[in-house]
Amino acid sequence: MSSDAVSEHSIGYGKLGMARLPIVTTAALILLLGTVVLYRQWHYEPTPDEPPRHLPSLRIDPRTATYDELRLLPGIGHETARRIILHRDEVGPISDEEGLARAGRIPASTLERIRPWLVFGDPPPPAEEPDAP
Repeated sequence: MSSDAVSEHSIGYGKLGMARLPIVTTAALILLLGTVVLYRQWHYEPTPDEPPRHLPSLRIDPRTATYDELRLLPGIGHETARRIILHRDEVGPISDEEGLARAGRIPASTLERIRPWLVFGDPPPPAEEPDAP
């Protein structure tokens, strides 16, 4: 057995194996690139300064909005949405933009940015107390 034959077999490539190496490498790179592209699309989250793509006609009433609805507003994160909900539950409804800014500790710049999506509807009717038996 020649020394060339021994070295080819000890590496494990052989003549056909070396020919497949660029194909396998290219396929692995394509697979990796595709995975990165899909990951970025599935995990897209707008930056706080970027208005969400799905909000052009949406209007949110902060007095009745859910946590998830508040989170749709640009610049309103987890903690701010939580503070707004907590304030509503403990203090009562939010009547205007200034009340919203106080409730969520929202800076004026963020309030200006979310203003196009805010709407303050009619105040909710007072809760009726159940009749005593």
